[in-house]
Amino acid sequence: ICPTSKTCAYSYWRAGVLPLSLFFAALIQFQPALLGQLTAQELAIQTTELMLELQRYETQLEDYEFEYGFLDLRLLEPLQSIEIMYQSLGDYERVKSIQSRRLQITRTAVGLTHLDTVPLVEALVRTEMSLANWGQVSDHLEHLRTLAVANHGIDSEQAMLAQERQASWFMTRVYVDR
Repeated sequence: ICPTSKTCAYSYWRAGVLPLSLFFAALIQFQPALLGQLTAQELAIQTTELMLELQRYETQLEDYEFEYGFLDLRLLEPLQSIEIMYQSLGDYERVKSIQSRRLQITRTAVGLTHLDTVPLVEALVRTEMSLANWGQVSDHLEHLRTLAVANHGIDSEQAMLAQERQASWFMTRVYVDR
């Protein structure tokens, strides 16, 4: 065996590279399984972190309720954060509950027909669609039309757009209900 010859050096190099390349070949073959395992572990870690963060916001909400009352506007911020967390978990029933509470607080604070309620009702429409509660979607779209008329007048562009959206929904609902 000659350590100075090029052939021998090449053989030693190949001897080191061959097991390494076999390792990479095996790694590539089993990569989906490893990624699936890593993804499951990462998902578990993310879910745990999300649940801890959710618990912190719920504790903050309880503190605010105790300090300021159940209908104070300061509750909207932690409620919105909790809503986002439940959305990321796909728990749309809880999202709907939080959205309804946010709407109740906003309506109590600023009035039944205030424009600040419009984004909240639109969010409820999206959530009800996710839950396939078609009757509730219709009710919320009617509420949006009523808000447009109350704030802008019956002949306003906003009222016409709300009515058009509602009519479009009713046409769509014919097919959804089948």
